[in-house]
Amino acid sequence: GITESERTQRYVQMATQARVPHAIFIEGQLSPDGAVGEARAGLLSYVTEDFHPETSPDLVFIPIAINYDHIAEDVNMVRFTSAEFREKGRRYVALKGLQFGLRVAWEVLLRRRSYGYTCANFGLPISFSAWLRQRDVDWPAQTREQRFHWIQELGGQLIGDITALVPATPVPMLCRLWFDNPSQVIAESTLADRFSAMVACLRDAGCHPVLVGDAEQPTLEHALGMALKRGMIVRDGRGGLAVNPSATALVRYYGNSLSQYFE
Repeated sequence: GITESERTQRYVQMATQARVPHAIFIEGQLSPDGAVGEARAGLLSYVTEDFHPETSPDLVFIPIAINYDHIAEDVNMVRFTSAEFREKGRRYVALKGLQFGLRVAWEVLLRRRSYGYTCANFGLPISFSAWLRQRDVDWPAQTREQRFHWIQELGGQLIGDITALVPATPVPMLCRLWFDNPSQVIAESTLADRFSAMVACLRDAGCHPVLVGDAEQPTLEHALGMALKRGMIVRDGRGGLAVNPSATALVRYYGNSLSQYFE
């Protein structure tokens, strides 16, 4: 039988040939650490393999960066590596998928919003034919190795664009306050000032902060409420807030999605 990789390749090629707009995870997977990863050249090669500048419709790549308050798979992402997750088999994946589907249906019925906010930012489109012309590349004449080189360059450019577009949703912004020192206790009375300073830093770095009601205070209240409810952040009983030791990896996962703005 055909492999999963071959099935993916054929699907992408058929969708491209039929001129069907489609989205791909250019990294080939969900982020294992919260940050934007490296591009998978294989996925881009599937899209571009049959491209001919003279006869093919142009290929247009639109970088899209997404960030979340709550990723359904987050606990598994920080608990298992990709290989370990695959080893659990299709039954485990199907069961988790069913559980997620039922929970979403329940959320919709009750009109709840326990998954918080999600934001997507769209970058400038990249015309593949124009991209090749700018580099004086005759695509049909390229060898497999040469094509791989150009695909890596294109992938790097797309990843760079995506990294610079990542929005800051409320929970990742809150988690970022503990990123450099997860063991610190932050006085709740100082939290608003720290949060405000961080939002200013994000804006200065070109990031788009997602603010509830376009204001910082309700954004902080929303993020803290979610983090407390999920047990990511706990109150110490003395006016302080701290990372729950059992959730350190999860807090760092969300905070790491904004690391590029603090380098």
